[in-house]
Amino acid sequence: MPASHHFQRSRLDVAREVQALPRGLVRGADPSMVVSGVVVEVDRATNRVKVAINGGAGSWMSALAARYIVGRTVFVVRNPLRGGSAEWCAGPVFPVSYPARTSLIPSVVNTSARTATVTYEGVAYVLPYVTGPTYTTAAATWVLVNPFDGVPYLIAGLATNPPVDPVPTEPEDVEDVPPPPPPPPSTVTRTVTITPSWSGTHRSGSTWDRWNTNRYGGRSTLYQGASFGSGTLKGLAAYGNQIKNLNAIEITSMKLTLRGAGLALGSYPNIEVQGSPHGSKPGGSPSSSGSTVTGDPGKTGKDVVTIPGGLYTDFADGTLKGICLVGSGYNAVRGTSAADGMALKITYTTAN
Repeated sequence: MPASHHFQRSRLDVAREVQALPRGLVRGADPSMVVSGVVVEVDRATNRVKVAINGGAGSWMSALAARYIVGRTVFVVRNPLRGGSAEWCAGPVFPVSYPARTSLIPSVVNTSARTATVTYEGVAYVLPYVTGPTYTTAAATWVLVNPFDGVPYLIAGLATNPPVDPVPTEPEDVEDVPPPPPPPPSTVTRTVTITPSWSGTHRSGSTWDRWNTNRYGGRSTLYQGASFGSGTLKGLAAYGNQIKNLNAIEITSMKLTLRGAGLALGSYPNIEVQGSPHGSKPGGSPSSSGSTVTGDPGKTGKDVVTIPGGLYTDFADGTLKGICLVGSGYNAVRGTSAADGMALKITYTTAN
C-alpha cells in the first residue's frame, strides 16, 4: 500500500466506538438522585405507590415498606442517567411506623361476634379483639396498626390491667383500697352569651338603615311593622359563624334578650321574631322561617324569650345564623347599640 494512502473508518466503525464510550448526564439534566413527591394512591397488594413529582399526574413505582398516606410527602430515588426517571419510593419524609396505638375507646362491643368499634383518626373501624379481658365502652384499648397503610386491624387488649383484689393471709392484713377514680366525662356542658356582629333594619322600597338613623339607637336598631310613612320594616340581628363555631354536639337552651328602643308610641305592640339564614347584612330584604317567638319589652324595658328547641340543630350546624323581626305592629328593639341588645344566652354540650 502506498505510504501516502490513509486508512478511512466507516460510519459503522464510528457508531461502534460511540456505543462503547461511557454515558454521562444529558447536558442540562438534573443530577439529583433523590427528590420528593406527593403520594397519589397506594396499592397494598403489590407494595406500590403512585407518586406525583413536580406537580405531575403521578406514576406507579415499587415502595419501601412503610406507612403511606395519600397527600403526604415521600422520598423518590431517580436515575439521572435515564432522563431522571423515578425508580422506587424510599419511604415517607416524616415516617409514622408505630405498630400500635392506645387510649382508643370502643363505642360498641359485640361479644357474640367478638368485635368492637373504635374510632381512629376520625374513621370508625369494626375490629376483632383478643379474647380474655372484658371489654367495655369505657375501657381504653391497645389497637395494632398496619405500618404500611396505617389501617388498624386488631384490638390486642386493654390499655391498663384490670384491678386485682388483694388476697390477705391474715384478717388483720386486709387494707382498705380506695376504688379507682371514674374516667373523665367525654363531654362538657357550657353556657355562653353571644351578641350580634351586625344589626339593622331594611325599609321596603328603599334599602338598609334608612329609618330613624339619628335617634332610638340609630342605624343598628331593629324595627318591625309600618307607620309614619315608613313602609314595611324588617329588622335583622346577624351573628356570623359565632354559634356554629361553638362546635356544639347539642344545644339545650337558647334565650334571647329583647331590649325596648324607647320609641314615643301610644302603645307598644309585641315583638315577633323568627330564625334567619343571614350571618351578615344581605343585599335585600332579609328572609326568615320557622316558629315565631313573641316578646313584650315595653318602651325601654327588656324581655327574655326562649327560642324553640326545634331550631337548635339549625343554629348549631350554621343553617340559621341570624334572628329577624317579623311582627306587623310598629315597634323596635335595640341591637348592637345596647350591651344586651339581641343577646343570645346559649347552653350547649361539646367534646371535653
